[in-house]
Amino acid sequence: MTDAVQAAFIGAIVGAAVSALGALLATVINNQYAESRRKAEDRKWYAEHFLSRKINALSELYSSMVNTKAVLEKNKLSPPESYADFKEKVMNHVDRWDTVRALAWVYLSNDEREVLNSLRWQFRRGALAITLNLEDEQLEITIDASFEHEIKTMDWKRLDNAFEAARELMEELLSPDVLKGIEPEE
Repeated sequence: MTDAVQAAFIGAIVGAAVSALGALLATVINNQYAESRRKAEDRKWYAEHFLSRKINALSELYSSMVNTKAVLEKNKLSPPESYADFKEKVMNHVDRWDTVRALAWVYLSNDEREVLNSLRWQFRRGALAITLNLEDEQLEITIDASFEHEIKTMDWKRLDNAFEAARELMEELLSPDVLKGIEPEE
């Protein structure tokens, strides 16, 4: 073989090797990019899916909280006529809020849970105060006379304070600073 043919043959082999190596490198880079994009899409789907569930649970909790407070306020001023009426008009709302709170529990920190527990007990105390202001013959329980005044009176300001703390918490959870100033796309 002549030197020119040998050089051409070596050039062709080196060219083919460089082309094959370039194609292999491009394939590896494309596969890595596709894999990282797939992982990013998976993370995005999980975030959207679970974030949506969290926002729905917290929104329902807030709505139920506001509704329960309104029901207690209305019924403290105009108590139900009977225990059955109380259960329907008041306790159904308090129990519903408790159920919604339990469903949202997994999305809350310990400090947030403490705020909502405080409100829970104030809702329960308010409901108890309303039921205990029914006529004695309508009650399904007997109250010890020595505790009657203490049990039948309620410091509604405590409920207002617990509600305000929970309202501020819910506002923070449902409108985080990171979302303020971000305009939705049209």
